[in-house]
Amino acid sequence: FLSIFSKITMVFLLIKLVIFYFYFLYAEWSYLLIISGILSIIVGIYGAISETRIKRFFIYSSMGHVGFMLLGIAEGGIHGIAATFLYLIIYTITVFIGWTILFSSNNKITHINQLSGLSKTNPTLSFILAITMLSMSGIPPLAGFYVKFEILYALVESEFYSIALIALLLTVFSFFYYLRIIKILYFEPTSKYSLQHKLNKTQAFLLAICFLTLVNFSLYFQQPIIYFIKNIIIQTLY
Repeated sequence: FLSIFSKITMVFLLIKLVIFYFYFLYAEWSYLLIISGILSIIVGIYGAISETRIKRFFIYSSMGHVGFMLLGIAEGGIHGIAATFLYLIIYTITVFIGWTILFSSNNKITHINQLSGLSKTNPTLSFILAITMLSMSGIPPLAGFYVKFEILYALVESEFYSIALIALLLTVFSFFYYLRIIKILYFEPTSKYSLQHKLNKTQAFLLAICFLTLVNFSLYFQQPIIYFIKNIIIQTLY
């Protein structure tokens, strides 16, 4: 709940404040959000790359994603806001998938190394979690790549070239700690502490819907959702 809904509330509240009430101070708050976004991504990478506890790993990872959302808001245009909303949707789906898999375990989860051997004990969940990690890292053609691309494109469109380049380089660095999860899933031996998963029907159904959305997003959902969000923003502002 805290991992997902606090981010949704924060993003909506921030957009409401800076776009609807304080847009006349754009020159001031845009650079403040850019600095906050870049620092959030850096701190998230620094913390997650060596973290061993699963909850802290997700916390540090979320800091990086919130940093990207701040960059989208800082762009200040309709494209940046729409890209931020789109990023928030995909972030919510990916985090939901991760926590659903973790909560479906029969034993308590505390450390990342408990994911070791999941590819042998439950290949389907291991594959879904691996795809989710790749999407979070921004690997094409998954949904995470396209939402990050929209943020970067909005920055370039507004001539924030150096910020877009820094964000792109930081995305490359963030790939390594997601790759560590995949390494543990597929290349670490199974131990007595490894997870044993058993999904109920509701969990399995929700997981399947979210996973299909994550994989097929680039083919069917991206442009219609961007167009829909832009229309809502335009009608709201004007």
